[in-house]
Amino acid sequence: MAIRDLFVRDLGRKIEGVVKVYDQAALAEEIREFVLTDWTEEWLKKLLDTFAESLDRRRKRAQPMDDMGVWVSGFFGSGKSHFAKLVGYLLQNQAVDAQTTESAMDLFEKHLHDGRFARDIKRRLGEIRLSASVKTVAFEIKSKQTLNNPSSVAEILLSTFYESLGYSDAIYLARIEKRLDARGRYGDFKGEYHKLFNQTWEEGRKEHEFNRSRIAKVMARIY
Repeated sequence: MAIRDLFVRDLGRKIEGVVKVYDQAALAEEIREFVLTDWTEEWLKKLLDTFAESLDRRRKRAQPMDDMGVWVSGFFGSGKSHFAKLVGYLLQNQAVDAQTTESAMDLFEKHLHDGRFARDIKRRLGEIRLSASVKTVAFEIKSKQTLNNPSSVAEILLSTFYESLGYSDAIYLARIEKRLDARGRYGDFKGEYHKLFNQTWEEGRKEHEFNRSRIAKVMARIY
């Protein structure tokens, strides 16, 4: 018997030195291998407390609470991205293991044993699982900022959010698409665009700076 046979997990699996927040390819393994230190556990509890209490206030006031933000700081290589990614997908709680269909919370709760805040974290995760529907939009701001596109952080956040909903990454176009969608005319718009220009709208909008006249022509046809 070889030493590798004594371990449940494959020791030959490639370990990425840097966790990419937007990469879900190895999400299940990343959650399984997350090391929950006393310090991490304490701050995770504080974050979940804030999130759950914000949800509760929103329900009681019957109005949106969109003013909550969390800043994760630390030295290079200290695990900021890994922690932020873990929290994001814990809150979304999608199925992350194709074989067992276990969700992010299912996998993470196996780390919670006798820690000082383990019971509190389990309780908060249970509350969030029952009372909230969360969509995680993970991206890297730096990769979206270029010399030709010196967008502000707010613009990048909004652009990425629209893109996650299936709209254009150009904010003004996404607002047009969203408005058409709300009025039930987005499908008509895309169909008419394809009919007029023999090209899907998803392809055409990539050249949005050059096809404003096309957009105007399609709008005139559907209205």
